[in-house]
Amino acid sequence: MSAAFDTIDRKQLLQLLTNLATEDEKRIMQFLLSNTTLNVKISGANTEEPFLTNIGNPQGDSLSPVLFIIYLEQALINVRSTFDSPSNTTEAHLPNEIAYADDIDFIGNQPVKVKIIEETLKVHKLKVNVDKTEHTSVRKHSEEWKTSKKVGSLLGSKKDIERKKHLSNIALNKMEQTWHRADKTKQRTRIKPYNTLVRSVLLYNCGTWALTKTDEEKLDSFHRKQLRRVLGI
Repeated sequence: MSAAFDTIDRKQLLQLLTNLATEDEKRIMQFLLSNTTLNVKISGANTEEPFLTNIGNPQGDSLSPVLFIIYLEQALINVRSTFDSPSNTTEAHLPNEIAYADDIDFIGNQPVKVKIIEETLKVHKLKVNVDKTEHTSVRKHSEEWKTSKKVGSLLGSKKDIERKKHLSNIALNKMEQTWHRADKTKQRTRIKPYNTLVRSVLLYNCGTWALTKTDEEKLDSFHRKQLRRVLGI
């Protein structure tokens, strides 16, 4: 979606909080959402004077994402109500959508009706980013979908593993000077940055991988190879 936090209808948001928050909590949130200002900066122009705004969810604190999730969930409930009923057991077990913040994938056995989704979200002042909208068809004998990227990972497990290996090696090479000092640093000192900066890249979203025994063995071998380099073995 486009600038989702900045287009929220505060009146709708406060109405949603009626059954979710106590009176004191609602008053606090109403206070935090009132008298907010924006300041536009344009190079070479005098735009220092702030102006009041009554739309959007101010960002920068721990409350902001919680309010956004509440608001977005209500919008998604309305979107789900526009979907056709499942035609079979398999379809009934499919999730309607996969969401990470304002990055949402709608799933179905039939082409998703993007126009209906756009119109439903528009009621909540949310706008679909058409330029970033992708259509992916997952078929048994198709390879194209395996290179589609979702939240930093490719849909195809094997292709994603190879990509993560490549990215982790790049991260490993950036710390080449650290690994060359194996005789001057303790193992624990070298392992800690490896786990934090390299292994985390290698195993990012690994819980989504569908691995065979061979895949696991190859991944273990690659991991051990990196460790030998880190430890100077």
